[in-house]
Amino acid sequence: VFASHGAILYGRNKFMCKKKWAMHNIPCPMVREIHCLKDIIDFTEEAGLPVILKPVSGSGSELVLKIKSLSDVNKAYETILHGLKVRSKDRMYSSLNNKTEKTGKTGKTGIICEEFIDGDEFSCDVFYDKGQVTILRIAKKYFTGQEHGCGVTAAYEIPADLPGNRGKDLLKYYLGEAADALGLTRSLFMADFIWHNDAPCFIELSPRPGGDCLPALIRHSCGMDIIGLELDFAEGLPLAVPEDKIWKRLIGVRFHAEHGGILKSLEISSMEKWKDKIEELTWTKRAGDHIKLPPEDYNSWLLGYAVFSPENGIPVKDQIQAIARSIHADIV
Repeated sequence: VFASHGAILYGRNKFMCKKKWAMHNIPCPMVREIHCLKDIIDFTEEAGLPVILKPVSGSGSELVLKIKSLSDVNKAYETILHGLKVRSKDRMYSSLNNKTEKTGKTGKTGIICEEFIDGDEFSCDVFYDKGQVTILRIAKKYFTGQEHGCGVTAAYEIPADLPGNRGKDLLKYYLGEAADALGLTRSLFMADFIWHNDAPCFIELSPRPGGDCLPALIRHSCGMDIIGLELDFAEGLPLAVPEDKIWKRLIGVRFHAEHGGILKSLEISSMEKWKDKIEELTWTKRAGDHIKLPPEDYNSWLLGYAVFSPENGIPVKDQIQAIARSIHADIV
């Protein structure tokens, strides 16, 4: 059983998804379709500042911008318009650009504005069947600075504890409601949410498991092969989900280039310091690759990732920054 066409449409369209959730009283940000600069300004008067500007359909943090003041509006809007134009041949955005070509109207590129929700952000993989919710994993997200946009994930922490005694039970309830509202039946899906006002506030739901470095992080933490699990799920086989007690606390940190150019070499300085903590180190770029930075390109600036075991008593953010600073990328 696969997700219906309608459920996939709701999952891809971040405007329709949130409107559907709002109709079912599921916590999510206020949202508005944007066709011109005035639409953004009007929305800020309703939702307050800051707000998030993004494509209605897109991948992760790509072209997702945080507007902190009205002076940011014009630049952010033009950045996304240009970004969608240069991505006109990308299947993820092509339908949005075709719409613009047919209408000939400026701003009809499928841009939305969302209320900014403050709080810690998490993601989870979920098995949903006949109204029953099984949470496969929960990861806490850590973010880079705002220099290259909003919501660029610097690292994931697994397993993640939710605030309060009823955190997980509350999440399970709302995950079921959120999936049902979008028309999902038997599904393995990923959801992003922010913990806000003692409840999950949903940002996105997609009928697939989480990507990025999460499969490697999950495998090292508990031995579960999330890609293999997806194949078992597709065949209708029973899913083997590890017990909570066997999960090992690990961090998956992503390495980003600081500037563009041609990559000459990659290495970790002070490797002796990290060798006993690193479970896996994977480079996704190699010498000779051309590196570009966002908003031009959100893929080539990712150099690789490491899965490591954090030390107790030291803030996770500090450890993420320390290992990121140990990466030396020679880019000219």
